Amino acid sequence: MVLNSCGSGGIVDSLMRTGRGDEYLEDVTILAASRGDENYSGIGFIETAAESLMNEMEDGEMSYEDFVSAIENEYGPERMLGDPAGLKSPSYYSYDPDFTLYSDGAVVPQEDGLADSGGGCQHEPGKVFGVRASEEDYADKIELKWYPTPNATRYVVYRADRRSGPYKEISSGPQNSYMDEDLPADTSYWYKVAACNSCGCGEMSSYDGGSTQSTPDPEISISVSGPDEAGFADSIVLTVRIKNTGNVLLEDIEVFEAMGGMFEFISELQPGQSRTFTTEYVVIQHDVDRGYIDFDFYATAYYSGSNYIDEDEGKTVEVHD
Repeated sequence: MVLNSCGSGGIVDSLMRTGRGDEYLEDVTILAASRGDENYSGIGFIETAAESLMNEMEDGEMSYEDFVSAIENEYGPERMLGDPAGLKSPSYYSYDPDFTLYSDGAVVPQEDGLADSGGGCQHEPGKVFGVRASEEDYADKIELKWYPTPNATRYVVYRADRRSGPYKEISSGPQNSYMDEDLPADTSYWYKVAACNSCGCGEMSSYDGGSTQSTPDPEISISVSGPDEAGFADSIVLTVRIKNTGNVLLEDIEVFEAMGGMFEFISELQPGQSRTFTTEYVVIQHDVDRGYIDFDFYATAYYSGSNYIDEDEGKTVEVHD
């Protein structure tokens, strides 16, 4: 989502009008574009100068409105925007460069004029924001994405087995994304990213955790309840519960029982979901002569395309005269 910052309250105030309410604004940054002028220098906050204010809002000690007010007082529109002469009109904050306001609250210049131009860089890039790692989207890899950082020519990706680290470099490249591949199933990692250029590397990003999919463990269960005995001409009603007790989606599930002529079809069952059916059978003389009836239930299901599992369950009902 891209929004222009409108209104007289500054960019921070524009965040209030996006309907975010008291929601925690994770990785929010406001950066004024630098033109190599002390009076037009970049400004960053959240996780830096305003970290204590952010903590107060998280802990419920400060409302979102008070947070915005505190930030405005500390980093008022003139300080955030640099030269007020850059405003096209009093009510429309649009200047060169424009800001991109992302859906999670991050505000990043669309262009910054700071990239290397053959004469050497002016300074290293700032902190990387918006790092997001995929969670169980892939069986053996984790996808990372983050917002472009002004003045960056490459990004260094760091990974750790634990949130607290240590973080070790695993990749360096010009793209603001990375695919960490050939990973074991059911594994979690934590990531940080730093933006770099010929002057050096900026501050590492905040961490974000990602994970690979769990090892498929398909399983289906059948439970049968009903009377344990019956007599001639009695109607035996059995209740059958089919449940996905594994960790993968089951599809095209078929349930059979020959004695009662039962057949049921279930298009899909998510892990933990179940369906319940009933089947009815009337006792005949042959059952009395034999003394019992064996009911055999059988279920089949598919997972991950053409992979197939089955399960059976029986119940015996004693029959008397």
